[in-house]
Amino acid sequence: MVKQGNIERRKSIRAKRILSLQIRPFRTRRKMPSKWILTTTEDMSMDGLSFYTEYEFTLGDLLDLVVVMAGALTIYQGYAEVVRVERKRTGVYFFTAVKFSSRVVKPSVSRKSIRVKSRKRV
Repeated sequence: MVKQGNIERRKSIRAKRILSLQIRPFRTRRKMPSKWILTTTEDMSMDGLSFYTEYEFTLGDLLDLVVVMAGALTIYQGYAEVVRVERKRTGVYFFTAVKFSSRVVKPSVSRKSIRVKSRKRV
């Protein structure tokens, strides 16, 4: 449901949709496991979605997302940037909102994969 009476700050209307969601941290400021996290969406719009998770992400983190309907139809597959994180009263779950990212993300290069020719100094 769209809230009536308040000015909508979003570019597109959000709708209550409960769909399966797979999340994997791509670039985060915190050390997190790089495994897939399964959850469901709380609401969704053309620009992003929100969900509950037990992991605390920080603003600006980049996530790899797959939104699936009925276990077979992929609605969205790509990257999303965390734009809001709220700790719930119980302190166990975090309400997280993300904005879909259209930018192409290049994988980061680790220092181990770069070959540098060393010069021997005499």
